[in-house]
Amino acid sequence: MKILIISTNQEKLPMPVAPVGAGYIAAVLREHTHTAEILDLCFVKDAISAIKMRIHSFKTDLIGISMRNLDNSTAFGSISYIDNLKKFTDAVKDTASVEILIGGSGFSSAPAPLLDFLDLKYGIAGEGEKAILKFIQYLSGEINIADVPNLVYRHNGEIKINSVDTFIRLSELPKPAWDLIDLRRYVKHGGYGGIQTKRGCGFKCVYCSYPVIEGARYRLRTPGFVVDEIEKLHIENGI
Repeated sequence: MKILIISTNQEKLPMPVAPVGAGYIAAVLREHTHTAEILDLCFVKDAISAIKMRIHSFKTDLIGISMRNLDNSTAFGSISYIDNLKKFTDAVKDTASVEILIGGSGFSSAPAPLLDFLDLKYGIAGEGEKAILKFIQYLSGEINIADVPNLVYRHNGEIKINSVDTFIRLSELPKPAWDLIDLRRYVKHGGYGGIQTKRGCGFKCVYCSYPVIEGARYRLRTPGFVVDEIEKLHIENGI
């Protein structure tokens, strides 16, 4: 299956953050013999045109939309990204005739109201690596919709959320598909190459979404895997 992942993150200042979540999803898809591409909107001037052009050129079977933040996380001069996201998802719906699946940390913070506002049919709340593979199985008729973990979907006029699976063994995940993301451009504009060393958090800080998205249990990556990824980022991307 061919999957196009659209990273809607457009925050450029003070430092742009490369879409590591989309990178992990693309890597897992490729590991399971699917073809994946990432359309990163961070440095795109005309996002709507870019979305339409990539959909036409890639001939995708499924479109994943990655939403990192609800807003710019600034107390003074706060900017919401939701209205722009609606423009992006509407453009996708107007252009593509395939299923659309939205996810990411921003979406996972408020999955039901966002799915409703964006008028989408499917989303993933929480970790997406296992869920998107199961979702593809569902689209292929191999499993029932209730068997897709973390899936948010419409059923008989209501929005339902399947049981949440927040325990992916990080040592089993491939390295993010950084070759699909222009990391050098992120560094040029004040960003960096992101390394994920763990998931989950046992604290309950009111301002933080990590326990909601990744669960309350710490899961650490193997130190050797982390060092290998740092080395690869340095050698291949000059980070």
